[in-house]
Amino acid sequence: MIRLEPLLDSLKTVRQHTAQAVEDMPAGELDFRPVPEVMTFREIARHILDASQGLLGMLLAGAEDFTGPDFRERMKSFTSPLPGDAPASELAAELRRSADGYAVRLAERPPDFFAKLRSSRSLRHWGVAKR
Repeated sequence: MIRLEPLLDSLKTVRQHTAQAVEDMPAGELDFRPVPEVMTFREIARHILDASQGLLGMLLAGAEDFTGPDFRERMKSFTSPLPGDAPASELAAELRRSADGYAVRLAERPPDFFAKLRSSRSLRHWGVAKR
């Protein structure tokens, strides 16, 4: 069984903490890359935004397959149009706005929506639902 309140709390908490960290990060360090293989802090924050928007957008649109070579391409239609170099204040605001919007949309779903998620093999693959 997927319990709605912990799911919504987690959704909001992770994005709120990320937004606060983006705001607290000195502007000159947001794009610091210690080595080429590591994402910058801005890229990590953007990944949190896009991954949550993509997965939740697909879920709410009724997607059942979260695997396959075109998975990332299908997610893109749900991600933010915010430019990659948007100011920290805009990135933080989008993280908060997105979390609040998806929390409302998830809370409006009937219980059978979450029962279907629990049985989705694709979601178990991504760790969203457990057996």
